[in-house]
Amino acid sequence: MSESTRIFFHAAYVAFAFGCLLFGALAYRQLLENMAVRRVKAGEDRRHFTSAPATWILIALLAFNGIVAMLCYNVDEPSIYMYALPLVLLVQNIQIALRIRFQRTVAKTKGIVVRSTLLERVRVAWYGEVIDIKFAYEPLWVKVTLDVLPEERITFRIFRGSAPALAQILQAACVSPIRRTGRGAPIDPTTTSTQP
Repeated sequence: MSESTRIFFHAAYVAFAFGCLLFGALAYRQLLENMAVRRVKAGEDRRHFTSAPATWILIALLAFNGIVAMLCYNVDEPSIYMYALPLVLLVQNIQIALRIRFQRTVAKTKGIVVRSTLLERVRVAWYGEVIDIKFAYEPLWVKVTLDVLPEERITFRIFRGSAPALAQILQAACVSPIRRTGRGAPIDPTTTSTQP
């Protein structure tokens, strides 16, 4: 076995140890948040919506990871740190991808459950308490704002392709009409739409 191969295996072991710590913490945090979601008793899952900004950030991080890997592995005699850095970044990106997958916004039978990707926070917008719904169409995603009694505002962002499914769920369950703003907002005679 060559020296560079041996160093690479040591670096892979460092990334594996780092991954064990990260995924253990991720699993523990996910277990606590799943228990918090069960406590609110919002019903069964109807549809999941992925956070669009978090997904775009993940794509940028993966591209950065690829650039770092190319720079580190193109050194004549890379050290263990040069081998380990891209592997550790890759493990971190996988952990972020799993977090984004676990923390999707969920339309349930009694309300919308919004879970933050970064913060340990679970917020519920009960369908009967929603007094205003706004879909702001932005270039890469739709910003959804739900005004909920008593005086709470819940905001999240989803992909543009997911907006019609969420709109259909909200139209069927809520009394408030959906206000659509921004460029590319669909024209629907049953809702109000304002183009800037």
